[in-house]
Amino acid sequence: MAASRHPSRAAHHKRVLALYTGEGGWVPAARGVKLTPASASDLMERGFSMARVRDGWRGSRQVSLCQYLQVFVPTASDDPPLRRRSNP
Repeated sequence: MAASRHPSRAAHHKRVLALYTGEGGWVPAARGVKLTPASASDLMERGFSMARVRDGWRGSRQVSLCQYLQVFVPTASDDPPLRRRSNP
């Protein structure tokens, strides 16, 4: 059975290898940066939109910082709408 790629099922935070900006493309990340909700928020504020993270022993994958934060830090707008009670 293949391992789940869902971010909430991760056993630990992934190591960031590179960061992406629309203007500069991919740039190497500082050594020791881990992808956490706090670091993702900080990176987005600094203008980065994606991160390339270590995935397994030799692999890597690209993660949208916006989507990563939506999974770990739901906003009030993500709440389901309230249902109106119908009159019997």
